[in-house]
Amino acid sequence: MMEIGGVIGGLYRTCEWITRVAFLGVLWILFTILGLVIFGLFPSTVAMLAITRKWIIGEKEISIFNTFFGVYKKEFLKSQILGIIMTGIGVILYVNILFTLTQEGFFLLKVLIVFFTIVYLITCPYLLTMFVHYELTFLEYFKNSLLIAIFNPVYSILTIVGIIPLLYLLGMFPVLFILYAVSLSGVWITWISHRIFNKIVRKKEQLGGT
Repeated sequence: MMEIGGVIGGLYRTCEWITRVAFLGVLWILFTILGLVIFGLFPSTVAMLAITRKWIIGEKEISIFNTFFGVYKKEFLKSQILGIIMTGIGVILYVNILFTLTQEGFFLLKVLIVFFTIVYLITCPYLLTMFVHYELTFLEYFKNSLLIAIFNPVYSILTIVGIIPLLYLLGMFPVLFILYAVSLSGVWITWISHRIFNKIVRKKEQLGGT
């Protein structure tokens, strides 16, 4: 296929990516609903991140639907287990926050619960991107994503700094929010995670070469 150059080519490629990201957002919504939300949320998110990972590593000419559906089916059960664990931890933290914040005193306990909640929130994106990037045990997923979140504070802050204004801007346009909020957030999170994973690989190679 002949490559279109110049301004027209740039506009064409921009429109093509706008369409691709929107289509990915639509697939995430449809397959989440297909799983009755509760059973579709994590498989759809994992499938979406598998697509964004392929884009980030340069595999741009993939069938979005076929790849999404393939990952959705393959990882359906495993992602459910991951989702149950993540949700369970989140619920426990949420209940503890509600309880401690309504009580007098317990200052140190409140600080600890807030700290653990923040760590949990910044760990979740790495947990999901690591799930689509590596074949590990559940314990290794949680341990490694926690270590990444703690020892890469700059990237963790960048993740939040990138997503919050993105969601704020998209929130001004409901249709765009529906189409792009999840998929664009996925692209950003995957890009950040990919940089961290590459940094870890380089460090391992340097240590192996010494």
